[in-house]
Amino acid sequence: MAFPTIFSATEYSTNSQTTRSWNPATVSCDAGDLLVWLVAAAGVRTLTTSGWNVVNAGGNSQTQSIYWKVATTTTQALSVSLNTAAACQGWLLRIKGGDRLVANTALSSTSNPNPQAFDTGSIQDYLWITTLATSTQVVSSGPADYALTRASGTASPRIFFGTREITTQTEDPSNWSVTAGSTSMANIAIWQSPPPEPSTRKPIRYSFSF
Repeated sequence: MAFPTIFSATEYSTNSQTTRSWNPATVSCDAGDLLVWLVAAAGVRTLTTSGWNVVNAGGNSQTQSIYWKVATTTTQALSVSLNTAAACQGWLLRIKGGDRLVANTALSSTSNPNPQAFDTGSIQDYLWITTLATSTQVVSSGPADYALTRASGTASPRIFFGTREITTQTEDPSNWSVTAGSTSMANIAIWQSPPPEPSTRKPIRYSFSF
């Protein structure tokens, strides 16, 4: 089995959002790609979309949601609805060799927040992604052993994410190095494709902590 890989990571943002609908792009992809859309909105917002699986990091000063799906066509429109107009920022990750994902989320208002440990329920080759949504805090570095991708600019909101390959069932990323302020975090484990045998495969599970 091979590890899933990020084929492309494209950033989208708007700091002058005046409507409750954000439609940043229609993207090209291949049928079978695993698409992961990380979205943050400034302030406590409700983020909704249709046709995607969703993991929501809950209400915080930086609301973060994770949307994912396996592409069935060669294009995909990105669209999200907000309960109140707000600035938004996000990443569209186009992943090859991924079957689906499991995730957990956590909120923090301290400096150097620590992502929660997460048990995926199965031992296999994972692409692990750990994310942090912030306002204008200074992010010095991500968790140790993770390759960090930084959001551009300094405006609120921003999502940073780190990646690494692991083969264990449980992962506990170390602290982010960030100045104090409200953040939302998520751990995302991308399952390899083809999936494990049915006897070892677990249902999709989400755990939340607020």
